[in-house]
Amino acid sequence: MSDQEIVSAYALTTLSRVKDRLQITQPDFDAILTRLINGATDYIERECGKTGLEKYPNDGHFISKTYTNEVYSVRGRKQLYLVLRNAPVSALTSFQWRAGTPSNPNWTDFITDQFELVEEGTSGIVRVYGVMPRLYDNMLRATYTAGYLVDWPNAGSSETHRLPADLTNLCENLVTRIYKRRLLDGKASENIQGATTSWRDNLDAFDRTTIENYRRVIISA
Repeated sequence: MSDQEIVSAYALTTLSRVKDRLQITQPDFDAILTRLINGATDYIERECGKTGLEKYPNDGHFISKTYTNEVYSVRGRKQLYLVLRNAPVSALTSFQWRAGTPSNPNWTDFITDQFELVEEGTSGIVRVYGVMPRLYDNMLRATYTAGYLVDWPNAGSSETHRLPADLTNLCENLVTRIYKRRLLDGKASENIQGATTSWRDNLDAFDRTTIENYRRVIISA
């Protein structure tokens, strides 16, 4: 098995895009650029509230992914909305409530007209019509697809590539700055090939605005 490092499937840019931006044609720095791309992606996701929840370590990517049988609690009888842990939602394929007992649950589908995605899924919020289950803990279950479609070879196409360009630009900004400053000492938040890196220190005003625009409050069950 090869031990070659690869860019994450959920990365916000590609190695070829970063090398083009840096005007690098040789593979000499591919390994460190790969680590920087993955590190910058992880940082951006954490800052935007997409990852970092120990309870849900596989959640929170910007890139489209299907989340299967996520369980949620109801926070009161008057609750009308459920905030899914990931957004934007392109498809809600299953939405159920739990009958039975915790050790022997009976998951029952909501009637189609009892729920709908708010704002066509942009916010990741489900509006429930009628009565929520009377018992609150672990009473709802959802299977859905959330995130942006990615098609790097056709990044100019809004049909197949919907990852916002400002997120990609933010990731490339961080990688470029840290790569160029890699020989300088910094206040470490992680170590990459002997060089300490503080992602936050490499943000400019535009980058911070981009993060704020995509920051999402996670409401966990």
